[in-house]
Formats: sequence, structure tokens, C-alpha cells
Amino acid sequence: MAGLPLSRGAAVLAGGGAFVAADGLLSFSTQVLLALGVGPDDDLIRLLAGYHIEPWNLRSIVWAVVFGAAAAAFLPPLVRGLAGGAMSLVHALIVGTLAAAADLVVLDLVQNDRARYDSNGWQLALVLVGPLAAGVLAELSSR
Repeated sequence: MAGLPLSRGAAVLAGGGAFVAADGLLSFSTQVLLALGVGPDDDLIRLLAGYHIEPWNLRSIVWAVVFGAAAAAFLPPLVRGLAGGAMSLVHALIVGTLAAAADLVVLDLVQNDRARYDSNGWQLALVLVGPLAAGVLAELSSR
């Protein structure tokens, strides 16, 4: 039974799961570095934590690539296990980076507007856009 696809949309679950796992990996890495004595104002800590990420500057693009690399660590095994297909590491890196860029688009739309940020719809968009983008891209690239 191993390796049989659960459903046609199983790669969507894999992509969303990889996005959430990548977010957890970056948070865990931040905490480990802080525990090892790296200062909270260090540039690496601020990048991994996603602190002061604003759309479309060099720092945010670097963050998207770092996030894509973290997602690429999880995506191929999840696609293989859930969808029964194969995904190369390069495709996984591209999927993770584009999903993080989708998060940057939502941040660009919110634009530090407190009224938008406090609304339930925008909060839901901030939480769901990245995993959904990763899922759809994983589904498309695993076919």
C-alpha cells in the first residue's frame, strides 16, 4: 500500500504541510540560535524570524528564498508519501519560494494598514495564502 496516492489532490496537502513545516523549522532554528547565545538583534535571527519583512525589497526576497529552501526540505518526501509521485529538489525550492512570495503579495496588500490587519478576512488570508499557494503549486508540479 505504500506509495499509492491518497487522492488526486494529495499533493495539495503535501504542499500545505511543507509550508507549515518550513515555518516551524525557521522558528525552531531561531530559538536554537538564541539559546546558543546569538543576540536577538543579529541579522540572521531577524531574517529567520521574518522580522521586518516588507514586500519587494532585497531582504524580503532573500527571506522568500530561505523559506523556499526550508520548504524544499519537507516537500519531496511529503509528495512521495501522500501523492505517490516524485518531486525534484529544484521544483520543491521553486514551489516554496513562490509560496513565500505569495505571502509577500498579501503583506503588500495589507500595507501595515491596521484596519485591514485587524479584520478577520485579512488575518485568514495571511494564514492561508502561503500554504494554499504551496499546495496548488505542488499539485501542478507533481503531475
